[in-house]
Amino acid sequence: MGKNHCDSCICKRLRKLASGTTVDVILSGLEFANLIFIGGCGDSENCCVEFADGNNPLILDCRKIEGFRVVVA
Repeated sequence: MGKNHCDSCICKRLRKLASGTTVDVILSGLEFANLIFIGGCGDSENCCVEFADGNNPLILDCRKIEGFRVVVA
């Protein structure tokens, strides 16, 4: 087994987040609001996480995300 590359607190929490959850993501000091979490960070070797921004997919490295907030309706 290789080193766990996706071991940040953000990656760990995203692994537990339910698909379809609406979140705001902070990346490089910018906030991306009302993204729909699709999935990702399923294992410790794949750091990709996918969101839907309207009809557009947004794929990010979970290690680069500074924070996220679950949006409660």
